[in-house]
Amino acid sequence: MIKRKKNKKVSEKLQITFFLTTFALDFYYLPILLITKTNKTMKKNIMRFAVVALALFAMPTFMHAQLGKLANKAKAAANTAKTLNSEENLIGDEEITEKDLKATWSYREPGLSFAKGNAAVKAAGNKVAQEVEPEMREALSALKPGMISFKFEEKGVCTLIAQKKEIPATYTVSGPDITITLSDPAATLKFNGRIDGNRIQLSMLPDDLIGFIKAAMPDSADQYAAKLEPVTKALSKVKIVYIALWFAK
Repeated sequence: MIKRKKNKKVSEKLQITFFLTTFALDFYYLPILLITKTNKTMKKNIMRFAVVALALFAMPTFMHAQLGKLANKAKAAANTAKTLNSEENLIGDEEITEKDLKATWSYREPGLSFAKGNAAVKAAGNKVAQEVEPEMREALSALKPGMISFKFEEKGVCTLIAQKKEIPATYTVSGPDITITLSDPAATLKFNGRIDGNRIQLSMLPDDLIGFIKAAMPDSADQYAAKLEPVTKALSKVKIVYIALWFAK
């Protein structure tokens, strides 16, 4: 480990030395040589040397940057695959009660969730999800934590809070499924819920996401819809993949 670090430092020093030497040749001696009575052949050779020297210096930096991007993409894909295959991203299958829901839940982040399926279907779902999840996160990047909240109370009463507006609603629960009915604008939101400590995962079918955004944030719906439409279409092809919105109390 120590030898590698030393070799890395030596390599960096050599690159710096080479760059400084090239810089001096290109920007100090080069103009002097070109304005003096130097024959055409020598001038061409000087220009070739300058171009080659700069290319040789720039190439390691360029390659390092490209390799860094590839490594980051590979790492992101690996993390996505690991996350999507984990038990944490299954939709809920346990009963949720009004008592469980009674709290104010604020939006935290988007994600994907899965229904249980056979190996072939799950493999197809993972493949599509790995390709689409980064696009989905990008499309929802303007939806910041805390911008949407649900306040659940007793006797099936709740409130959707978004864009500094409070929309009265009612809700019913059946097993892990939560149905929220908004009064104005009139809309019905259907979620699968899974509570994990002080967080809740609200999963919905991909086709329902844009409807949810339109109901919760009508003033911003168009900007989200344009970005989300190709994402929801791709995810809709795989029946076991859901859009998951995480909320915390």
